[in-house]
Amino acid sequence: MEKEILFAAIIGIILLIAIVQAVQLNSISAKIVGGTSNSVSQLSSPASGAVDTSQMTENEKMNYEMHGVIPERFGSGSASQSLPDMVGGC
Repeated sequence: MEKEILFAAIIGIILLIAIVQAVQLNSISAKIVGGTSNSVSQLSSPASGAVDTSQMTENEKMNYEMHGVIPERFGSGSASQSLPDMVGGC
């Protein structure tokens, strides 16, 4: 009998944690879709001093947002040429 109660309590705790995390994920998703996060695309206006992504392709935007890589046609070129070809990795 005690094992059944303990098992039910553990299942209840796990279910409660799952519900809390689902609510947290939903609120984070709503913030991202609603535009209240500090994403790169919101900071891309020239007045703020950030990089203007309006002329970039979707792939270039993804690389900039995920990795901070500015395409060579937008950069000065000298900074990107001084970097090594491969940093760590395989």
